[in-house]
Amino acid sequence: MESDNLNDYSERRKQQASRFAGATILTMIASRMTYGSIRARKVRPQAFQPNDMKILTAARGEAISALALSTGLTIGVFSMTIFGIGWIYNISNLHEFAYGIKKWFGTDTDDQNLESMDKETEEVTQQLSDFFSRENK
Repeated sequence: MESDNLNDYSERRKQQASRFAGATILTMIASRMTYGSIRARKVRPQAFQPNDMKILTAARGEAISALALSTGLTIGVFSMTIFGIGWIYNISNLHEFAYGIKKWFGTDTDDQNLESMDKETEEVTQQLSDFFSRENK
């Protein structure tokens, strides 16, 4: 019994670590691509050439490239942050995150209280489910 829990725990931590490593690899790839793209656009004049030359570029292609690279970097950094925090605090899904936040704020964390509704909310829910069930017929 104890060894099963330990195996589950270690598998869970390996999964969290692999998610973080995947996000890190995504961020590193995006940053290398961005670095290469910026380096390729740099003007290196030859001897006795003006260094304020205008380079002919396609503005649309540059904008698309910049958007794609910045999106890759942003997604990589945010996913690293989210998966890193999840790995540190041992959170694997949104239910565990909600439970941890409720516990941290000191509110009631009983799952039964989440499912119970007051009478008015129950009536509205029943009306909506009746309405959508008629729509599907």
